[in-house]
Amino acid sequence: MIGRRSGHTADCVRARLVAAEVGPCPTRAPRILTATRIYTVAAIVFLVAMALGSSQYRCGGHTGKDGFGFNLRYDSPMFRELHIQQTCPWPVNVPGGWWPDVLPRPGE
Repeated sequence: MIGRRSGHTADCVRARLVAAEVGPCPTRAPRILTATRIYTVAAIVFLVAMALGSSQYRCGGHTGKDGFGFNLRYDSPMFRELHIQQTCPWPVNVPGGWWPDVLPRPGE
């Protein structure tokens, strides 16, 4: 019974040594952590810059030379229910305007 226990202990020690060799090298951990932090900060800065610099995401949309008319062909109750027209009014009921495929046309 004593031999069996000592064999079991030796197997556990060998398994721990093998697991330590297979795991990540401890000298690389600080560099990986630093790289992860740099990547995270860069991604956040990029997202904030996109949000502030992209005029199509603001209520006024494009203006000036790059302006485009985003007129809607019909009006939908959804615009009033979600308070879209109150917070950022879009021109509606404009003949030849755009209409999303997912919204039903009035009368359908």
